[in-house]
Amino acid sequence: MSIDGFNLAAIQEVPLTAVHVPRDELGSEAVHLLQQRLLRPEAPHGSLLLHGTLVVRDSVRRIRPGKGHTAVEPQGLYDD
Repeated sequence: MSIDGFNLAAIQEVPLTAVHVPRDELGSEAVHLLQQRLLRPEAPHGSLLLHGTLVVRDSVRRIRPGKGHTAVEPQGLYDD
């Protein structure tokens, strides 16, 4: 999986699922928060949630119950 759509598919055989980050909005909000902090350094800190987009590619697939195995099986994981 990649973040911000960084295309590792160029060096991988399987196209990776990616989370695209809204970079323009992220930059604008960062500048706005910095300006606010400079004007009011004593103001309380807050949080901000930006919505990205999940782009599903061939690196993930749906696993149907009873079909195939997952990457980690609950049985035998720590067995010697």
